[in-house]
Amino acid sequence: MQIDNPLLIKCIDKQQLKSLDRLLDCFCPRDFLPHSLEDDGSKNSSPIIITERDCNNYYKYEPNIFMNLCFSIDLGFSSFNRVIEIVTRSDEAKKFGRSKYQFYRERGYEVINHDVSKLS
Repeated sequence: MQIDNPLLIKCIDKQQLKSLDRLLDCFCPRDFLPHSLEDDGSKNSSPIIITERDCNNYYKYEPNIFMNLCFSIDLGFSSFNRVIEIVTRSDEAKKFGRSKYQFYRERGYEVINHDVSKLS
C-alpha cells in the first residue's frame, strides 16, 4: 500500500473509532499497524486513516480503498477504486448489508462476497 493512497476506514461513531485505534495499536505483540486518526494532523504520512466523518473528497490524497464499518452507505464511495463493506452476523447488520448489496448492484458495480466466517 502506498502512503499517498491510504486505506480509509469509516467508523460508526467516536467509540468505535477509539476501539479500532486501540486494536490497531496492539494488533500483534511484535507488530504495529501504522495508522492515524483523521483529525490528528498526521494523516498525510499514514497508510491507514480512521475517521467517523463522511468521505466527501476532502482528503489531500485520494485514498483508493474505502472500508465502511457503518450501516449506511457513504455517498463519497464512488471516488474510491475499491470499497469494502463489512457485514457481521447480526440480523440488523444483515438487513443493512442486503440493502447495500442491492444499492451497488442497481448502479452497475461489481459486488464480490467473501464469507470470512468459513475461513479456518
